[in-house]
Order: sequence, then C-alpha cells, then structure tokens
Amino acid sequence: MTALAWMDQALCTRLAGWDEASVPDKQETCGHCPVADTCLDYGMPQEMYADSGSERGWPVFGGMTREQRRSRRRRHGLRAVTL
Repeated sequence: MTALAWMDQALCTRLAGWDEASVPDKQETCGHCPVADTCLDYGMPQEMYADSGSERGWPVFGGMTREQRRSRRRRHGLRAVTL
C-alpha cells in the first residue's frame, strides 16, 4: 500500500465537479468522508496556491479551508510547506 492509498477511499475523489464545488459543499462532503482525519493530517502542513483568487480554488482538506489550516498552524507554532 502506498502512502497516499487512503485517497482511493476519499469521497471527493468520486465526485464529479469537486473542483467547482463551493467551500461549504466541500466541507459537508468531508463531514461524511471515512478518511477525513487522514486527509487533514495530509493537508495540514501544506500551503497550496490556487490559480485564481477565488476561494473555490483553494483546497479543502479534512473539512478545513486554507485559512482554517493556516490559523491552526499558527496557534500550534507550526510552519507550512509551500507546494
């Protein structure tokens, strides 16, 4: 099993239109996902940049937006890895 094999179980990988979905819709989906905790662990240290300034372009990991993850990292004194 590869390190990212959990992604095969992620609900978002099975949904058409995920990239265009609104942030609240993405967070709702994450709330039902069996691998949401693992996804958040994966996304927490990452600082990803979208092609557009739209909030829709920012990835949601484990139900948390880019800003929510950034805020949590600051509270815990963690640094991000820029991708």
